[in-house]
Amino acid sequence: MSPRARQFTESEIATTALDLIRENGWNALTARSIAKRLGTSTSPIYSVFVSMVEIETAVRIEAMDSMLRSMLTPRSDNPLLDLALGYVAYARDEPLIFRFLYIDRPKEISIAERNGLEGRGLTDRLRAMFEDPSDDPLDTYFGGQSVDATDDIAFRAWIFTHGLAMLLCSNMLPGADDAELRRLLEGAGFAFHLLQQQKATP
Repeated sequence: MSPRARQFTESEIATTALDLIRENGWNALTARSIAKRLGTSTSPIYSVFVSMVEIETAVRIEAMDSMLRSMLTPRSDNPLLDLALGYVAYARDEPLIFRFLYIDRPKEISIAERNGLEGRGLTDRLRAMFEDPSDDPLDTYFGGQSVDATDDIAFRAWIFTHGLAMLLCSNMLPGADDAELRRLLEGAGFAFHLLQQQKATP
């Protein structure tokens, strides 16, 4: 009787698949390449996931979790700036994973959706990322602004931050270190805040 093939968990397969994307990009990911890395055949892979579509969904969630950890890593004394810094740093440091998420296979599985916040504004989505609602950085930095005004600033900041991340992912800003990223993001944030104040002035 031949020995029974080792069984793998969803997490083991998804983590292995993410490693392969990190190294070679989405186009190199197949059930065979995952099986080869795990030292098995494709049968144990397809005993857990019925198709590559399911594997892609699991890998996307794994990638989003990885990026979220980067975004929640303290890098300054401003947790909102930390979100942006973590996002662009992830695009710079994990370009093939970022490309998988936003260029090769763009399909949103947002943090807001995973927490049941469909339909809420960007401000609520940002609040959902912080574990302690009593320590809300949005109230600290935008307490005097209306919800609509805060949403407007956050949306403009998001557009700039994502654009910067795409440049970094494409290696169009080689050599951009953390200090340079912080300078760019702080400058943009200050400009958006001033713009909103001007709009609110009668």
